[in-house]
Amino acid sequence: MKYIIWDFNGTILDDVDICLKAENILNKRYRINRIVSKEEYLELFEFPVIRYYEKLGYNFDVIDYHVLSKEFIHLYDQYFHEATLMDGFINKIEESIALNNRNVIISASRKDLLLKQCQELKIDHYFDEILGSDNILGKGKMEVAMQWIQDNNIDVSRCLFIGDSIHDLHCAKAIDVACALVSKGHQSKNQLLKHTECVFDHLKDVDINL
Repeated sequence: MKYIIWDFNGTILDDVDICLKAENILNKRYRINRIVSKEEYLELFEFPVIRYYEKLGYNFDVIDYHVLSKEFIHLYDQYFHEATLMDGFINKIEESIALNNRNVIISASRKDLLLKQCQELKIDHYFDEILGSDNILGKGKMEVAMQWIQDNNIDVSRCLFIGDSIHDLHCAKAIDVACALVSKGHQSKNQLLKHTECVFDHLKDVDINL
């Protein structure tokens, strides 16, 4: 059995613009004296997400990170309809299914929100499993991946993890699977290439014929 493990945000869903829109609203609300451009965002963003906010000037000794995360999710949901599927995703997932790969989403998004979004995008039927975290803080993706490997006795030599971030690379390494990063998501190609040479400009360029 062959498995393609898909990240969601920034890999399947092109949501950088709505994330940035929500974050700049929060910056103004919390009197963070900067408007972040897309170019800055792609260079600054990282996991855990709290570090990104700290770079912007948020002081979590006085700001409740959980409250901030709830406010972000509320704004994200408000603008979700503006996000689109990543260019080339439908062709690539259909190619994967035709190759008899099993396709699994593993995301840091909370599972119930993730499933709802996949249903709204009408892509849930493409996946054998849709796995998310139990929180809205962007935590737990690596643990979800490791648990899935263990529970299903997965042959890691038959897996490919497709993502858009250094965190995805770290998750792939933690479960000992190959990883391909696509530089259309939440971190710049420049940032990704500091950690791996397996970086692609477009989903169509990723070889999923395991």
